[in-house]
Amino acid sequence: MHKLVKIQNVLDLSRSSSLFQKELIVRDELENILHHEEMLWKQKSRCEWLNLGDHNTNYFHKGTVLRRNFNKITALYNTDREWIFDFEILKKEMINFFQNLYGEKPSPSGFLPPNAFPRLSTEDVDSLGRGVMNEEIRTALFDMAPLKALGSNEFQAAFFQNQWDNIGGAICEWVKKVFEGGTIDPEFNNTLIVLIPKVLN
Repeated sequence: MHKLVKIQNVLDLSRSSSLFQKELIVRDELENILHHEEMLWKQKSRCEWLNLGDHNTNYFHKGTVLRRNFNKITALYNTDREWIFDFEILKKEMINFFQNLYGEKPSPSGFLPPNAFPRLSTEDVDSLGRGVMNEEIRTALFDMAPLKALGSNEFQAAFFQNQWDNIGGAICEWVKKVFEGGTIDPEFNNTLIVLIPKVLN
């Protein structure tokens, strides 16, 4: 982090393509380190959870505080290439950024040119008409983060991914029935909504 700040300070004084390249390399390294650190803490947390279950312990309170501090925005790099730490200025910068990003409404065009949108090939049209394939279902399941939120049956995606050879056929059959107009058990649609406070206290 210190190395990145030094490079950015020098870049503020003079533009240099080699420094810009160094900044990109250091940013990539920092992102990689942060990603590995996050994975390490996830694995440690998972091991602790398996050992302690849902006990209301000091460890879990510390984990919550650490996660809250990690997710808290304490500084931003603004458009003038300066770090901002003051909370009130941070709020104004964020509001200005999103107002500039989403605030302007495009004026409607009077007409569309005849070739404004590409036409679908007959192959694409045919693929839209066919049913869902087993490989598509498998790909969708394996694209899910394995250890994220539990399903309503209290199984994570990792269980279904690891047991695919045993239960893949049943999963594919169920998904195809749903796509053909079958009903979904309301229990499958249950979700856990967690509200994350955005203000202190």
